[in-house]
Amino acid sequence: MATIYWAGAKAPKEEAVKALMKELAECTDNRYYARFESDGTGAHICAIVETEHTDDPSKFIWKKQLPEKFMGWRLVRLFVPRTYIDIVLLAKERDDA
Repeated sequence: MATIYWAGAKAPKEEAVKALMKELAECTDNRYYARFESDGTGAHICAIVETEHTDDPSKFIWKKQLPEKFMGWRLVRLFVPRTYIDIVLLAKERDDA
């Protein structure tokens, strides 16, 4: 079953991120962000969603479920605390750090 993530054609990364951002608008009212990351099995697309339920993601209610594979890429759902996207992911580097 794990091979479903590596089999088949994959959309270009930029196209997949843009499409996932549109898809996430239909899936949640929370702040969200999409980007590519990688781990020991290679590149994957991440749906990053802010929520107060970071300790127990099963409590998070999706308006629409995301697929396991999105445009050919393995899709990982990542739940982060509120304000994390702006403060950490999209933060500009500080010159006084």
